[in-house]
Amino acid sequence: MGHKRDWKQYNKQLVNRGKINLWINPVALEQWKPAQIKKNGRPFRYGDELIKTMSFLRFKFKLSLRETEGFFRSFIEAIRSVVCTPCYTQICRRMKTLQLPTELLGKKNITDIALDTTGLKVYGEGEWRAKKYGGKKRWKKLHLALDPKSGRLIIAEVTDEYVHDTTYLEDVLKAAGKRRGKVLIDGIADSGKCYRLARKYNKTLYTPPKQGAVLRKEDGYDA
Repeated sequence: MGHKRDWKQYNKQLVNRGKINLWINPVALEQWKPAQIKKNGRPFRYGDELIKTMSFLRFKFKLSLRETEGFFRSFIEAIRSVVCTPCYTQICRRMKTLQLPTELLGKKNITDIALDTTGLKVYGEGEWRAKKYGGKKRWKKLHLALDPKSGRLIIAEVTDEYVHDTTYLEDVLKAAGKRRGKVLIDGIADSGKCYRLARKYNKTLYTPPKQGAVLRKEDGYDA
């Protein structure tokens, strides 16, 4: 007898996947205030822990500095705190003076990207039916992107077989930022759309040309 799914609980779990819960310890709110240190010059208005928290939110949610300021302002209003929010220029300056976790800064220094997709065969009840009675076999696709220099994984997504291999190209480029570099991918990316997308994020696309490909002289296309 097959397992009967509890649809009410299942639907509730799917809804909870979209929730964003941020729990702030009251002690952390106190740590957001600048330390009282006697030194020459004007003291800091914002504590180091406040800047670290905003940096964490920025890298985890892949926000720009301006978006980080807006996100944090909304968050402060939601919890009804009196903490002042620094502007994006102050966040940028203070981040350079702090020792941030390496896992946050790992993607910041990415210049080159290697992107590939492989097929995964699905085994189970459907496979047995296809073998005995005929029918289409089931496959999944695994999309992987990494930094060739460090071997750090940038993205890993599993989709059904109908998702195109270049679907996550823009997500990968966004994660790497707009540092000058190159993108390595197989011949399926030999299209004007992919070249323009790579150029938009300051990357040079290297992909084998398709059969019968014509050399283009516009900027952004490579021989």
